Amino acid sequence: MTPTEQENLMRLFFATLVSGCFTSFAALAGHADGVFLGLEAGVSSAVHDRGEQLGAETFDFGLGAGFATSENSEVYASVFRLMPVGPDQDMFDDEFDYSVGYVWSGDTVSIDLSANLLTFPGEETDTSLELMGVVAFDAPLAPELVTFYDTQLEDFGAELILGYEFPITA
Repeated sequence: MTPTEQENLMRLFFATLVSGCFTSFAALAGHADGVFLGLEAGVSSAVHDRGEQLGAETFDFGLGAGFATSENSEVYASVFRLMPVGPDQDMFDDEFDYSVGYVWSGDTVSIDLSANLLTFPGEETDTSLELMGVVAFDAPLAPELVTFYDTQLEDFGAELILGYEFPITA
């Protein structure tokens, strides 16, 4: 099997898995407690990835679905899309990222483990499987320790994120 065929098979697998999850979650939504659907949207002045600026002003959105597997854990699937504005827009035409994951939440800490199929903008067309772990603490400034390992690029790293979050409810 050629690398292109492997890449297409990997994309098809993740797209099928995520769309199957959305279909299943939608069917379960009317029948079970603990099922959730989510939408995330954002605007930023630039796209940065691993220390490199990839584009200028950007809209992004994510769509996710999941369900509780126990009182303090859940599984989820999501799709994420970047949409730069202006001259960088064409480079991101194929930029879609797919994720499946598991979250465990305790009283003061939560752990999120995920597998993410990443697509890359521009000349780089290979997809990559990224394994990610996030440990988030219920503490002032909502500290999170994020670690990742990119299996295709053999790239790994860790980030400490601090900030303020507030929920918007309808």
